[in-house]
Amino acid sequence: MDKQHWISGRKTVWEDASKKFRIDEIKAESRTAPPIDWISYERGDSVAALIVNTDTDNVLLVRQFRPPIAEMEGSTEGLTETVAGMIRQNEEPLQTLQREVEEETGYVIPFDPKTSRLKDTEPICTYYSSPGGSSERIYLYYIEVDGNTPKNSGGGKREDGEDIRLAPMHIDKFRAAISRCEFSDAKIIIAGQWLMKRWENRGANGRIKHEFNLMPTNENSKPRIIGYYSTDIGNVKDVDIWVNSSNAECLMDTAYHPSLSARIRTLGGRVSGDVLAEDVIQDALTRRLGIGKILDIGNVIDTQSGYLKRRNNVRRLLHVSSVKARIEPDGTARTVTSIPVLEQCVVNALQKCDQLNKQWYRLAGLVPPYRSILLPLFGGGIDRDPSEFKTKRICETLIPAAVEHFKKQPDSLIERVYFLAYQPLEIENCNSVMSRLDPLSRVRAASSPESMNSGVATSQPQTKVAART
Repeated sequence: MDKQHWISGRKTVWEDASKKFRIDEIKAESRTAPPIDWISYERGDSVAALIVNTDTDNVLLVRQFRPPIAEMEGSTEGLTETVAGMIRQNEEPLQTLQREVEEETGYVIPFDPKTSRLKDTEPICTYYSSPGGSSERIYLYYIEVDGNTPKNSGGGKREDGEDIRLAPMHIDKFRAAISRCEFSDAKIIIAGQWLMKRWENRGANGRIKHEFNLMPTNENSKPRIIGYYSTDIGNVKDVDIWVNSSNAECLMDTAYHPSLSARIRTLGGRVSGDVLAEDVIQDALTRRLGIGKILDIGNVIDTQSGYLKRRNNVRRLLHVSSVKARIEPDGTARTVTSIPVLEQCVVNALQKCDQLNKQWYRLAGLVPPYRSILLPLFGGGIDRDPSEFKTKRICETLIPAAVEHFKKQPDSLIERVYFLAYQPLEIENCNSVMSRLDPLSRVRAASSPESMNSGVATSQPQTKVAART
């Protein structure tokens, strides 16, 4: 067949000093139209990857400042994107992908010698980014990581002027953002639609409970579980004791406040329409503490669980004074605490549970002991100095404190300790700390959808590395 269009000439009209970028002038001819000169920006090919942490159910996106679109976006906060980077000379796409993922997110994706491919990586598609003005192709991939995937700091190459921030997004929020067309990055849009279809075909993963076996410290040690829930607290059921992070006055947040204290107060009371008709938990807390009294920071008192007994099978609540108010010179009140105080809150809550168990134990087994407890990530919602109260540091402090409790109390009747991690960074850091803490080994969920949704799990010890604390 005769050609209808063809390239009759090409010349480079500009090239940068590094020879990575150039502008070519292309002469294109056609049987049906006069010749035209076409300008093409040549920058080589690139790779990109949508990364999902299968333990935290987070999509690992990145955010970085992009000067060409900053004025159009009207923001200097940066564009949310997938991991991406240019393929260097004499480099294969998978080599580039491995390098870029490690540089930007810190995750080290090993090559699988059996397949000669990157582990847990599969291609989505290869496409032209802007075929009317450039020949650049983007090799787009999907990657799965988990808590056992080696990881370093990431953040991009500072010497190249990169300032890349990890922006994890929970799968539920990611799906909603894709459906509402909230992303501007083509790589996310293409890969996100591909992932939506993949999830539709595979079925939903309803796992919200993530557990780790605590290795016995001696032959007489009892089996223990340390874990976290990645969901709203209202979805947590069958945990004997919930812990509420309280202020010194033990005044819980109002029902309309977006806090854990407010959720516990509402779930434990009787709601009529939009009104908390029976304030069971706050009333019980006031009676227990006494009017006008305060609970010294770090101390714990217990109350009934109110309607949580019926709704979530919660048998008892512990209220820990984790913060106190400080009046500043200008008269404003500031909520304050410290990392050592938050660590002590975990220790004291577990000790209080042990004390309650000893009291019930004296009743000759008439009342079953409290076997499980749910702890908040103390300090996660206070007015804090970001340099001190980062989510990572809180997790690196509180989780080892729970592990250490069982070393000191080998006869404790507590069998399962959970932390509540709802925000993406909380989930990511809980998973990271637990995955790397030497005494812990992950409990893998069974593969069937029924067992995923019911929380049934089977134990499979995993290779461990030292905790990065």
